[in-house]
Amino acid sequence: MSHFRLALSLAGLILLGSQAFPIASADAPAPPGPIGEQSDADADATGLLTISGTVLSPDGDPAAGATVEAISRPEGRPIASRTDDRGRFRLRGIFGNVVNLHASSSDGTHQEIVTVPAAAARTAFATPIELRLSPAIAHEVVVVTSNGEAVAGAHVVASGNGFRIRGLTGEDGTAGLRLPAGEPLGGVVAWHPESGVNGLRDLEEHPLPDETRISLLPPGPHRVLVLDPEGEPVEGLELEVNARTEHSGWIVTDQIEEARVRTDAEGEAIVPWMPQENLRYVDLNILTQDWKIDRVDLERLAEGITTVHARRKVAVEGRLVMPEGVGARGLLVTGFGFGPGDRGDNPAARVRDDGRFTLHIPSDHAYVLGVADVEWASDHWSGLILGKETWEPADVTLNAYPATPLAVRVTRGPERAPVVGTWVNVSSRGIVDWVDAGGEKRSGRAGVQDWLTTDADGLARTGVGRGELELRLRSGDWTEERTIEVASGEPIEVDFFRPWLGDRQVAVSLTLDGARYEPSENLIAEAWSPRPPYLPLEFEVEARPDGTFAVGFDAEDLSVFIFDPDRRRSGFARLGPGDSEVELTMEPMASYSGLLVDDQGQPLPDRTVRLSVQSAVRKTVVARRTDERGRFRFEGAPAGIPLRLDLEDEGEDPGYFLLGVERLFEPGEVREGDRIAARRRNSSASAAGAPTPLLDQVDNICENVRVSNMHALVVLMGDDSQGVVTATGRLLDADEVRPVLGFLAVRLEADRVEAEAEQIADLGWPRPDPGEIVLVALDGNREPIAASRIDAARADDAVAVGEEFLARHGPTPHDALADLAEARRSAEETGRRVWVVLGGPRCGPCFRMARWMDDHRDALEKDYVIVKVMSGLDANAAEVIAGFPESQGQGIPWFAITEADGSILATSEGPLGNIGFPGSLEGTRHLRRMLSSTARALTADEIEGLIGPLSPSR
Repeated sequence: MSHFRLALSLAGLILLGSQAFPIASADAPAPPGPIGEQSDADADATGLLTISGTVLSPDGDPAAGATVEAISRPEGRPIASRTDDRGRFRLRGIFGNVVNLHASSSDGTHQEIVTVPAAAARTAFATPIELRLSPAIAHEVVVVTSNGEAVAGAHVVASGNGFRIRGLTGEDGTAGLRLPAGEPLGGVVAWHPESGVNGLRDLEEHPLPDETRISLLPPGPHRVLVLDPEGEPVEGLELEVNARTEHSGWIVTDQIEEARVRTDAEGEAIVPWMPQENLRYVDLNILTQDWKIDRVDLERLAEGITTVHARRKVAVEGRLVMPEGVGARGLLVTGFGFGPGDRGDNPAARVRDDGRFTLHIPSDHAYVLGVADVEWASDHWSGLILGKETWEPADVTLNAYPATPLAVRVTRGPERAPVVGTWVNVSSRGIVDWVDAGGEKRSGRAGVQDWLTTDADGLARTGVGRGELELRLRSGDWTEERTIEVASGEPIEVDFFRPWLGDRQVAVSLTLDGARYEPSENLIAEAWSPRPPYLPLEFEVEARPDGTFAVGFDAEDLSVFIFDPDRRRSGFARLGPGDSEVELTMEPMASYSGLLVDDQGQPLPDRTVRLSVQSAVRKTVVARRTDERGRFRFEGAPAGIPLRLDLEDEGEDPGYFLLGVERLFEPGEVREGDRIAARRRNSSASAAGAPTPLLDQVDNICENVRVSNMHALVVLMGDDSQGVVTATGRLLDADEVRPVLGFLAVRLEADRVEAEAEQIADLGWPRPDPGEIVLVALDGNREPIAASRIDAARADDAVAVGEEFLARHGPTPHDALADLAEARRSAEETGRRVWVVLGGPRCGPCFRMARWMDDHRDALEKDYVIVKVMSGLDANAAEVIAGFPESQGQGIPWFAITEADGSILATSEGPLGNIGFPGSLEGTRHLRRMLSSTARALTADEIEGLIGPLSPSR
């Protein structure tokens, strides 16, 4: 099959998952006359792109009556057209994601697929294209009930990369489908209104069989309730409903129109075909560009109810500024928006002749936007576009400039042979900081990205904008990441190279007390290679006659885990690029027990708690059920390997999960009484409880700033008008108002100002009138420094006044370089060591660390001169941080204990990563070891007095 994707290697950046809004025209023939020119006034006025061309049969004759579908987003109606008697077609849409054109003859016996990145669509489809059909592959889908009886009249959809083939079963329960040659089958779903539904996914991992057999799951009614942000029902929304049971993969029915439902006046829709047994998840899509889903609430799933929290979208105009004399028509503006729920927004718009574009935007969403095109790029625009529906939207203006050519070369082996068909992801991301409608400061990282494929020379080419780029390669088991900086328009070439061909081979032998280990019959062996942010690659471990094991794998690094539950022994090792053999010492396992409680502190009985290998997702080592009092016990927990504790979804109320519960046991360790608090999945933010009293908030931040060379700031809002809310949000945004980094802030909205009026008066602070903001600066002892009343009718003016106030009354920055030099001089003179803490002014654990150090200052200063470095606040902080091996992404606080000359003796990076301010036994254990190995004056009892209160046991 001849694919268009190779001819379009100059693909621009696109956002993975951005949506093209469908214009369905399945039965409309293409108009007569020249086609492919985008001169129609209606196309430009609505910001649509036109794809036109001709479909030819294998002998070159026009294929009349053929169907051409453009599947340009993961879900939703495809955009479709039927060819006229000359084989011509025309499609119109935004095409905001990868454009997969699927052409099929009228009888489905001949098909073709063309794949084009959305950013390349403007240039790729500027003139009519030609699609030549080739013979399709016959495949049968057999649909039966759970009792094995054939189901007639079942709707069947077979899908893959760029195609959706639909069929209807006959009396024998069989639907004969035709699939495009050369394209793997990804999934099949079958649906019948009375008999039920089921689906199969990830079929591309196996060879295509002659037939696919699906057994339908017994159905029953399920109620879906759609509510807006005020809790009011939303009427008239058409919904696609997907489901997953305990024993099934995702059952995706989005291409079966008959399976869709619509909400009534009460915002309810009944899904009559939903699987009734072991239902675990329900997911939905709204089939309109006017609404989006914030989150899907599954708390009442066991009752047969799913609640959807949705939000209306409004049309917002933006502007793209092009160089003089250059047209903007058809350029793609796209990005990602973060909202109040767990679902973001994927906007996409094509630019019109005059540079304007229209985005459909929900309120209370902050965006990172950019231009995605093969020839043009832009810097990111980021911010909150629409705080509330009734507000004036922000000015969204992008400035275009020529894209920088990027070539990615992929080779391997001694001869550096090109690797053909490798997927390369190119991602340009930006940061957005904002204050949401609930007054919370939030931050997100997003942008635009694209998947490219290498050609016969192992090359993939694209155009990119300035800034940081992330490159991710995927070729079979080969995954690799690279980050580059684009600073100019000069062409860039990046090489990915792997020196070996085929699989590496590693030999593994097991020992116990220096002798060969004799395993039991139930020994379990696992091997994998981590590849963030994806699931790890897993490899088969082969047992050899001589008692050793062998692993063949294509990766830089390998983790090997041997687990012998019968003998209560385990071993773990990591291998690097140069390792070809490893000897594993089988260590005695640990004993571990604890108590599982819910978010209210109540025991959770009859739940399955499992220990899994941390870096090998889905690899459960051992599982146990909690008793009637929520207690659990693992008599055999592997030692010396990072583990993750989590919950299985089960029971009548499956909506609990564990977050970040990591454990690392020592050989033979006994750990008891570990209290584990589960979180409720999809819990509403509105259930957070009563607000913290103003004085308590002020006392807390004043305690933090007292130990951190910062000041406290109280912001009192006079009302919720656009000027007040906008100015407050901007003043608290450190990217816009840099001096605010020197403050920790309490933000009181108008209703809270009213509720705390008496307390505000007692403190002597001015109270804002409607349309005003009051700023109050305090020192660490809660003493007032200054106060200011600001008119916020004009947000720009209010921000300028507020910024000047913050700059005048902020703390005097420390010089981090001077502080470090003085600490080293003092350490040299006094025979002590230097403890350097790298933190930030918005880091909660950093403040807890500072308070702990202040509480124990007398003891710590016996051995250490302490230096605290605040990134973004202290002068020359970046220079100090650059002198330490702080790992990106390890989190803060990060700290090191050094000699007076700067030689590093210990760091906060433990076996599970950076311990930050330790809150787990593993973290406090590492901190104890840091002190024990570096202290000279502190006694063991004094060290225990420092560490002991942080953890209940060793």
